Amino acid sequence: REYVAPSTPTEQKLAELWSKFLQVEQIGIHDNFFEIGGHSLLATQLIASVQLEFQVELSLRELFEKTTIAELAMAIEAAERIETPQIQRRERAGAVKRR
Repeated sequence: REYVAPSTPTEQKLAELWSKFLQVEQIGIHDNFFEIGGHSLLATQLIASVQLEFQVELSLRELFEKTTIAELAMAIEAAERIETPQIQRRERAGAVKRR
């Protein structure tokens, strides 16, 4: 299979993550995760990292069904974003003021 470089920011970040977990320097967008050294334990770790990095909800099954960077990037683009709650400081009634 001919190497096709990542071209979108999502593909580029996925390639970096895959490279980190698989310890493979050059990963093309059509390389199959499992054919280049991936296995179920790495898949679990990768999905957790993908969820944190992209703030999306993806299941482990997604990686088993979408085994290339190109396919997974499309799934990430279509995935529902995880809402990160905004933490706001509030004054409590009767709170002791700092000096």
